[in-house]
Order: sequence, then C-alpha cells, then structure tokens
Amino acid sequence: MSLDDLICKKECEELLYRAASALDEGGVTEHLSFYTDDARLDFGVGPEIGLKDWAAMIDKDEAENRRVAVSLKPRIVTNLLITRTGPDSAKAHAYISLPDASHGSSRGEWFYELRRTNKGWLISRYQVKAI
Repeated sequence: MSLDDLICKKECEELLYRAASALDEGGVTEHLSFYTDDARLDFGVGPEIGLKDWAAMIDKDEAENRRVAVSLKPRIVTNLLITRTGPDSAKAHAYISLPDASHGSSRGEWFYELRRTNKGWLISRYQVKAI
C-alpha cells in the first residue's frame, strides 16, 4: 500500500464518520456539505435521485427531518472498507445499525463512491441496501 493510498483511506474514513455524525446530531444541512454538487443517492426505495432534489425535499420540512435524524441516533458504522480506485476516486462499503423503535434496530449496508475535489474528498454516490 502506497502512502497516497493510506492518505486516501484516512481522509475518506474521516469524511464518512463525520457525515454519519452530522446526521446523529441533526445536522441535515451540514450532512449535505459532504457530497459533490452532482452526487447521486439511492436509498433503496424508489429511483436514484440527485443531491439537489434530495436537498429540496429536506428544505420543505427541515424541523421534521432534524427530528427524524436525531431519533435514529446513534448510527453505528462498522467494517468500513475504503479502496482507492484512481488518483482522485475511491469506493467505500460499511455496515450500519440504526435504532428503530418498532423493531429494535435496523441494519443495512452503505456503499459510497468518493471523489477528491478542491474541497477535499466528497461523496459522489451513496447507496443503501437493507439486510
């Protein structure tokens, strides 16, 4: 593993943990800052959407989105694997556990594509799969 690979892994790891932490704290708007402007999101229900469409939905009822984000606290992210796929690109995979009042907990997998930008590493694609 090269030094560039190691730096990529650590920077992406920090980004993904901060993104999950922002949601834990109800920082939905802050969470959006971890994505590229052209990011695509696939929540596992319905079609993939663009970041701007998702941001518009969040803006409609920010207080409710904040409440929901905090109610799913803490997001437990484990087995985070990051693979550098190019000089400015990487992929990541993690398992996620969320508290769920109706079922005790929910589990899933998070898949990411990441891109290095002039702002640092950002998420360019996010996909959720329930397990």
